[in-house]
Amino acid sequence: LLECEFHVLEGLEFALVVHHPYRSFAPFVKDCGLDEKSQETVWRLINDSYFTDLSLLQPPYIVTLACIFLASLSDEVDLKEWFCELNEDMK
Repeated sequence: LLECEFHVLEGLEFALVVHHPYRSFAPFVKDCGLDEKSQETVWRLINDSYFTDLSLLQPPYIVTLACIFLASLSDEVDLKEWFCELNEDMK
């Protein structure tokens, strides 16, 4: 692996900066008004998203919104109106 490290870095064009979804967590949670239990669920989902390549494929705010959406479904919190106000494609 160490012998191939330089080739991997060349393939990535040395672009190793990955922005994380934690930055948009606080403003979104404050805006939608999630309770403490749902906030913990969102935080865990964001942590779990790092087991996938999602943070490399999607912008960080999309990952945060997806985690909020999943947390609202699992904790049965109605955020439909809040999501409608975002003007974001939910697909």
